[in-house]
Amino acid sequence: MNALDLIRDLRQVLDHVKSQGQSADTIAALEQYLAAQEARATGAPAAEQALKEAEHRLEVWKVEREEWVEKVKSAVTASGDALRTLVLINGGASVALLAFLGNVLTREPPRCFVSSSPSPLSVPNAKVAMSTFVFGVAFAGGAGVARYLSMFSFVQNRSKREGWFTVIGIALGTLSLFAFLRGGLWAYWAIR
Repeated sequence: MNALDLIRDLRQVLDHVKSQGQSADTIAALEQYLAAQEARATGAPAAEQALKEAEHRLEVWKVEREEWVEKVKSAVTASGDALRTLVLINGGASVALLAFLGNVLTREPPRCFVSSSPSPLSVPNAKVAMSTFVFGVAFAGGAGVARYLSMFSFVQNRSKREGWFTVIGIALGTLSLFAFLRGGLWAYWAIR
């Protein structure tokens, strides 16, 4: 039974109720409603086509939304990996420098303090290298905080704030990478 058949059946029942002397405003309102529905039902093929188009647009939107979600997930994963890498290289470099200094400075007598032998170690340069690696770890930590605040702003739909935190995070991550490179140069100058 389609919509038109249903409307015709309801009209017949209403006519039968009216013929028995029943009359009410609700019957008149129901008749008006049925007339409107009948007019809409006669345009059903166009409505079915519109429904199919709407369903197609919905499916396209679902695919685009799923693609967008996957891009966001991959960006979050990549930024986390980058921050872990920055902390690892700066932290690892400072640990390696400490191990090297511990080895060199515990010799009897430390060669860097013997005036007659060429100095294998410049302690001031080693200090600068160590502090640069520590700043690199701090910059990476700051980038992690900025990443968190960017994601927090994203969830709250505050795109302007999200953009600023993203820029700050990228800048701090870049500073961390440059700190590693600069610390490496100072470490090289300390032991050459």
